[in-house]
Amino acid sequence: MASIEQNNARSDFSSYNNNKDIAAYGRGIWTTTNVDSTSYTSDYGTSFAAPMAAGAAALVFSLRPDFTPELVQSVLTSSSIDMGAEGKDPCFGHGRLRVSDAVKALTDPAPGNVVASGYYTMASSLGSSLVMDVDGASTANDAKVVSYTRNWTAAQLFQLVYNSSDGCYTVKNPHSSKVLDIPGNRAVEGQK
Repeated sequence: MASIEQNNARSDFSSYNNNKDIAAYGRGIWTTTNVDSTSYTSDYGTSFAAPMAAGAAALVFSLRPDFTPELVQSVLTSSSIDMGAEGKDPCFGHGRLRVSDAVKALTDPAPGNVVASGYYTMASSLGSSLVMDVDGASTANDAKVVSYTRNWTAAQLFQLVYNSSDGCYTVKNPHSSKVLDIPGNRAVEGQK
């Protein structure tokens, strides 16, 4: 957990390393004091940022109780606002927690008879236990998508984002931050 300031800079007390997943505000947080039950003070620390992420995770889980902790984490990190170096970095992880975008991705209905933008596993017509899976949970470009037995991992979660301007969807795996794409961007029948 990384802490950031109100101006989105990394908090000076927040450590940084490759284990950071997400950042949240950790300074200027109003809390009760131990002086009496009616006093409040502004305080700071990653101990104030962490409950924000935990509360966001609980909210996502309340909307999708079928999600595993790994899938909840994928929703939160993929809906965060990237900060610092592009992509995941040691100071901010995947970026600043954005609870409204996580909730919107799970609840925002798409217009007409189209599938709502959100997070899905995509089952095969060959059997409901087979789903689309990013082979080996790869985050590399040109990773293969394969059918695999449903195991509820982030490699099997895909985000559908409806684009009303062209009526098409973007299909993205939040774990890898990669979108489904046809190699070479060639419109050729039978392209693999």
